[in-house]
Amino acid sequence: MGAALSACEATVAKDEAGDGSVDETDGSDGADGADGVDGADGGDGADGGDGADGGDGADGGDGGDGGDGGDGGDGGDGAGSFSGPIQIDLVAGDFGSDTCLGEVFFDVDEAESPPVVGTASCTFSGDLSAFLPGLDAEMTAELAGDSMAGALVLEIPIIGSYEIPWSGSYDGDVIEVDEANSFEVSGFAIDYVVVFEATRD
Repeated sequence: MGAALSACEATVAKDEAGDGSVDETDGSDGADGADGVDGADGGDGADGGDGADGGDGADGGDGGDGGDGGDGGDGGDGAGSFSGPIQIDLVAGDFGSDTCLGEVFFDVDEAESPPVVGTASCTFSGDLSAFLPGLDAEMTAELAGDSMAGALVLEIPIIGSYEIPWSGSYDGDVIEVDEANSFEVSGFAIDYVVVFEATRD
């Protein structure tokens, strides 16, 4: 033990004599562990895609154009009945003048001869009515395109029958007459105007 103590003392004496010996160094601190890598931020969730816009509804098809109305039929040129008002103006010299108003009726058939046959009757209300209450007439005519012409047989009570010419226009639906002329009755001149418009019945 004495030997050991002597060795220690010798060592202490050496230390005091100079810092030749190296102090026992502390063990190196272990390197700090590397900070753990921050976890990658989770990617932002993808934005949900915008919903597709609903397709515009197809426009309804344009309505079809209404069919053109059929052309109106041409006025009939065939058989038919016609009627309308008639006016006969008479000027009978010293006997005066008067107007006879009534109705006229016609049958038209181009297949017949004559193709136009009609009757008329009228009454006076003025100067002649005292001795001539009215007139009756029968008419016939031939067609020539858009016109007709023929004879009107006028029945005058007590006096007799007189045939006078007449003519007018015809378009298939209307017979129009405006005839002015004169005839003689027992030496007396009588002027007359016959006006009527007969339409298809």
